[in-house]
Amino acid sequence: MSTLEVSNLNDGTTTVATTFVTNGACKVWNNIKQTGTQAIQDSFNVSSITDTAVGFTTTSFTSAMNNTGYSIAACSEYNTMQGINTAVSAVGANGIVNLNSGGSYEDRDDTSIQIMGDLA
Repeated sequence: MSTLEVSNLNDGTTTVATTFVTNGACKVWNNIKQTGTQAIQDSFNVSSITDTAVGFTTTSFTSAMNNTGYSIAACSEYNTMQGINTAVSAVGANGIVNLNSGGSYEDRDDTSIQIMGDLA
């Protein structure tokens, strides 16, 4: 296998350091529908999702992270709170949970996660 080593990328108008791309870019993201049959609506570096329970979804990564110290941002449509399901937090997968304003677990139509960190 060949290796191409460059320090900057340029599209003709903007130059960006390759360290930004390798170190700062989102490594995993997805948008899922939890209601009914759970489905991936769009994603990057996601191999599958698992419906763990009402409000709970596990996202499996195509390429694993370097360690479990990665950063996760989560969001969902109105009237919910999101959290990380640490029971399934691993280098190759992570879980998200949605709760409604009353604190009960609830599936949502639009739930997204973005993960930043180092790939293995």
